[in-house]
Amino acid sequence: MGEREIFNQINDILEKDGYKNKINDLTDLMDYLNSKNNTESKVYDDVRELYDLFIMGPGMW
Repeated sequence: MGEREIFNQINDILEKDGYKNKINDLTDLMDYLNSKNNTESKVYDDVRELYDLFIMGPGMW
């Protein structure tokens, strides 16, 4: 899975959860993950897992 596919998956997950902003790059993703408001979201762990996949690469899983 490439970078764009990961961001598309993240945006799909967040959109279904009602999150209105789009994640377009690593900075946006880090802002989302570091926001205390988002850590309580029911999809936070799913987004965090995709972040880990982005950072580590698919070969690590």
